Amino acid sequence: MFLIDIHTHQKTGAATSLCAIYSDFQNLDADGVYSLGLHPMMVQSYDAIAIESAYQAMVKKQVWAIGEIGLDKRNKAYWDLQITLFQQQIEIANALQKPLIIHCVQAIDACLLYLKAAQVPVIFHGFRKSLPVAKQLLQQGYYISFGAALLQDASLQMCFKQLPLDQLFLETDDSPIAIDEVYETAAKVLQTEIENVILPIQENFNRIFKLA
Repeated sequence: MFLIDIHTHQKTGAATSLCAIYSDFQNLDADGVYSLGLHPMMVQSYDAIAIESAYQAMVKKQVWAIGEIGLDKRNKAYWDLQITLFQQQIEIANALQKPLIIHCVQAIDACLLYLKAAQVPVIFHGFRKSLPVAKQLLQQGYYISFGAALLQDASLQMCFKQLPLDQLFLETDDSPIAIDEVYETAAKVLQTEIENVILPIQENFNRIFKLA
């Protein structure tokens, strides 16, 4: 068994940890495993050269997923640009048949609207919203990933324990914690053995990346 870290900013080199890249798009290790995208909080910093560089890098075999991409109302001054780049990246993901990893802050309705165009698996990373929102995402067939917040947020733990593991992932994002801690917490919340968390998430990983 192995632990899947669906979204991290640490270069581990492990084939089960997707390192998220949102700049320096050409600096990919030949044997790395990445998700790559134009981050919605940084859209104003991408010039035409950077955008083209990102789109060229997305076709590389080391890039397993497109993301994190999405919409973030905290960057509302560049909302139209966020939408334009979000739509473009969804189209690229469809063409390449690579899953999407979504960053969504205060913009769930808008994200769901534009994701109607997605023809690939969709993963909402760093989930910290309510149970009704979680169920709404799952009903659309999307996946949800929980990170470091699961360790201390009691309401998030209550949400987690009411969701089916066959649509969930775990992650470290930019947290210094190890992915082991997230899995251990998940097992504790579910009052089960850690193997009962690891195996369904492995199956999810294999399914969306067509590894089995």
